[in-house]
Amino acid sequence: VAERVTRDGFLSTANARDVASIAWAYATLGIKNRALMGALARRTLEEGFLDTFSAKEVGSTAWAYATLDLRHETLLTALAVQTLQPGFLSTFRAPDIAYAVWAFVASGVKNESLMAALADHSLQNTFF
Repeated sequence: VAERVTRDGFLSTANARDVASIAWAYATLGIKNRALMGALARRTLEEGFLDTFSAKEVGSTAWAYATLDLRHETLLTALAVQTLQPGFLSTFRAPDIAYAVWAFVASGVKNESLMAALADHSLQNTFF
């Protein structure tokens, strides 16, 4: 699967759900395929692509890279910027917050603004 996904422009047609799902699946299986994860990161970082991500896709993608111990600071920074866009954080549910917080802590990528915003959002919502 990874070989097919990383060649012939396959990812150029992938949407946010595809990218997040592939990353999540490989991380869940513990398969650390650097070529695949690099290709997924490049697709995610294409101009305007992150604007199509949901909170779940942001959290799952961050979680996948951290789970595989792939510290991709550029990607995580871009995910943080997306999360901090006006109105975006309000779409986060408890699991999305947990994935994002754990991913940033586990990766060692510090973003105080993101952590503060996630904490504030958590305190303001009951999620029930």
